Amino acid sequence: LLVLGVATQNNPPVQADVLSLGGLERILALLPKCSQSGEEGPAYCGKLLFAISALVRNDVEIQESASDKGLFQWLVREGLMSKSVGNVKKAMGILETVIGQNPNLPFIGALVDDQQLQDGLASSLLDYVRDSSDVDAPEKALRLFGRLLESNGLLFTSTIIHHEDGRQTKFLDALEQAAFVQ
Repeated sequence: LLVLGVATQNNPPVQADVLSLGGLERILALLPKCSQSGEEGPAYCGKLLFAISALVRNDVEIQESASDKGLFQWLVREGLMSKSVGNVKKAMGILETVIGQNPNLPFIGALVDDQQLQDGLASSLLDYVRDSSDVDAPEKALRLFGRLLESNGLLFTSTIIHHEDGRQTKFLDALEQAAFVQ
């Protein structure tokens, strides 16, 4: 996986060759091994995310194909929920970069239509902004929020955050408070 990642990173001819050989499908077929109930550990999953990132960066066609095959939905539902902070940061980085390069990907529209998924995403990323013991996880979470909001202003407008003390706050207000506390 490391060799694949290094070979495809910022190398459009190799990315095209890997795509033509069915490499995207093959690499995405490995993702279930890194789900919450998956059999692989954080080191393997980190290498897999590196290879995926290298393959999809800077190529709109590959990004659209990856979106159609469910990569970005998996990153939101599973990648951002990993127990490994390093792998969560990789998932955040992939999403932030791809949304910046291709803000009209279909998965963003699907995210707008799925309030439950928006709520889970907001809560998960807000936890990294508020309480991360990792130095750069809050920054990555904020950058991803920014990209998501740039791509579609309808995201998170109805999301309510439920606090441990029973209070409820609109997500965007909670995000603003958490960002200023940092």
